[in-house]
Amino acid sequence: MKNYFILFSLLFIGILGTSEANACTQPDVDIAGPSGRCGALADTPTTYTGSHNFPEPGCTYYEWTITGGTVTGPNGTFVTDGTLCITEDPFCFRDLSLACDEAGLDATVITGNGSNVTVTWQPGVVGKLKLKVKEKESGTTREETITNDISLPNPTSISFSPNTTTSGSFTAVLPQPLCTGQSVRWTIDGNNAGTGNPKNLNVGLCTTATVCAATIQTVGSSTLTSQQTCRSFNGGTLDASISGQTEAAVNGFYDYFFSSSQPITSINWTASPAGSVNFVSQTNDDAVFLGFLQTGNISLCASGTTSCGNSFQRCLTVNVTQSGGGLYVRPDEDVIAEVDRHNMQPPASKIPNIQQGNITTNNIGQSDFVVFPTLVSQGQEITVQLPVLNDEAILIVSDMQGRTISQIQVTDSAASISTSDLPTGVFILTAYSGQWMESTKFVIN
Repeated sequence: MKNYFILFSLLFIGILGTSEANACTQPDVDIAGPSGRCGALADTPTTYTGSHNFPEPGCTYYEWTITGGTVTGPNGTFVTDGTLCITEDPFCFRDLSLACDEAGLDATVITGNGSNVTVTWQPGVVGKLKLKVKEKESGTTREETITNDISLPNPTSISFSPNTTTSGSFTAVLPQPLCTGQSVRWTIDGNNAGTGNPKNLNVGLCTTATVCAATIQTVGSSTLTSQQTCRSFNGGTLDASISGQTEAAVNGFYDYFFSSSQPITSINWTASPAGSVNFVSQTNDDAVFLGFLQTGNISLCASGTTSCGNSFQRCLTVNVTQSGGGLYVRPDEDVIAEVDRHNMQPPASKIPNIQQGNITTNNIGQSDFVVFPTLVSQGQEITVQLPVLNDEAILIVSDMQGRTISQIQVTDSAASISTSDLPTGVFILTAYSGQWMESTKFVIN
């Protein structure tokens, strides 16, 4: 009797242990197949596989529910936006038809292996596929849901970037990427302007228009369309101005620039009064380098046409005084571009003639270093006034690349330089004596 009790106790413990182990093992369900954003193509049959870890093989109930597509099971049986119930053995489940009917209004019950189904997603939707699996003669079920997002994203805005000076490119800003078969449809003032994915619209910048973008997808003979977003642009309005110093010094040299929202076809710089300005660089560019020849208010103007056919004239008033604004000369590399590089280095025999002697200083203070005029015609002499010297001074003429053209020692406070043997261009005159050194630029035209 005692042995029977021990045997019964061991059997009871074994059964209890098995039940506790089964209770800790939760059944699991998974769906294998493409999912997420653009997971599967629209209108393309795609296989999805259901799996589970239920302990009873060969008698499983699969309940596939789909929205936004069609699910097809064994023998070609399918439902669209409904539930397809598949059982390997109908005798395993009582009232299976009733249970499937309760799962959805559009429900179909068939017999077969329901682990593999074919899904065809509808275009332009966020589709959901849910699988519910039931154990044999048990109320325990587990389910898994995946999504396939092939919806049409609504453009949130339109960005613009210039391609050239006469055209630009518009880009539809989308909250999520386009899927295969989707594209952006563009319109300009309501007229079809083509499609892209999503950046393809190139436009000219000379007209005013409204550009709109929407995402589309063609399904058979019809087209799905998202909401559209629009952007207006005004390429026909000219925004232009002259920039540069408005306070300048007579005999000083300055840069002035013409900037425009449209590319320039032709341009011409002028100054008023006539003869008040010497243009060192060409006057048919959007930047000009010039020197002022007289004091007073001088009107500097740029006129011409743009590639959009707009005529323009913009003017800037410059107040020119004896010292206003200070002498300004561009950095060397910029100035070199304005002069004849090929003629900058003269032959060795052609150096300027620097002469010492008593000259008229035009009442210039004896303690100043003065060079005048700083803008001369070729062959004209330049006067150099030096401070009162305690020692001899050295005068050096060099080009804008720093190459020495001539060098001479002087002992008097004044000297003259002949420009007959110098080419046209910009030069640097440097004078130094002991601890003292000064330099300035002069221009020969």
